[in-house]
Parts: sequence; C-alpha cells; structure tokens
Amino acid sequence: LIHTGVGPTHVEISDHPLYPGEDYQFFLSQAGRLRLHFLEMLLVCEEVATFQQGTDVREEVCRVFETPLFRGEDFTIEWGIPFEYRGQLGVPRNVMHSLESGHNAVQWKLVVAGKARAWPAFRRSFPVVVYPHGLPDGER
Repeated sequence: LIHTGVGPTHVEISDHPLYPGEDYQFFLSQAGRLRLHFLEMLLVCEEVATFQQGTDVREEVCRVFETPLFRGEDFTIEWGIPFEYRGQLGVPRNVMHSLESGHNAVQWKLVVAGKARAWPAFRRSFPVVVYPHGLPDGER
C-alpha cells in the first residue's frame, strides 16, 4: 500500500561499479501524487557483522559513512509529473571498498527517504558496489 500510494522511486548513476576518489552523476526520480514534508538521498556505507550468540545468529549493523546528496523540503509532486533531480556524488578517496565474507560485510548503498502527508515515512535502498583501486582492470 505504501509503495503504491507513494509511487515508484528511480535512481540512476553514470557508472558502476564505483571507485574511491571518483565523482559520478546521478538521477533521482520520485513519482506519485504527493505533498512531501521532505525527500532526501544519501550515500551510505554500513559494516555488517554476523555472529552466533548461544543458539541464535545475530547481525549487527553500524553505519560508518553517510553523506547527503540531495534534500528537498515542503514541495508537491503532481500526478503524472514525477519529481526529477540530477546531481553529483563523490566517493571519498580513503574509504573501504565493498566486501562480503562469511561473518563480515561492508555494504554501500544509495538511500532515498521521505515523508509525505497522510503516509508513513518511507525509505528505499539501492545497493552499489565500490571497488578497490586497481580492480578489476588496473586502470584506476
């Protein structure tokens, strides 16, 4: 119901995977007929640790990096005319690349969050991969 009422969110980036120290263009589109208190887009990195505690498997998530890419407040999206925004995102030079192992992960994502009148707050995540310098083709 929230997805249908709020409408689809589309995010595009100019290149993928991403590399530390590089800049990219992005496109954000939010459809629906909404009166928004706010709409924002963030670049986020989280460390995820999975461990066993007794007979339970637990997962802890720690947000280690977050930077705002866009924030708009108090505006209306009309039916059939999606809100669109183009911007630039930079991946800082000295950050950890994406990583996935048995018990640990470093996960990057673009997060779009908002709050519209008469709807609960919403948050949508778009995973991205950050490669280390020199991979896969050695050009970076």
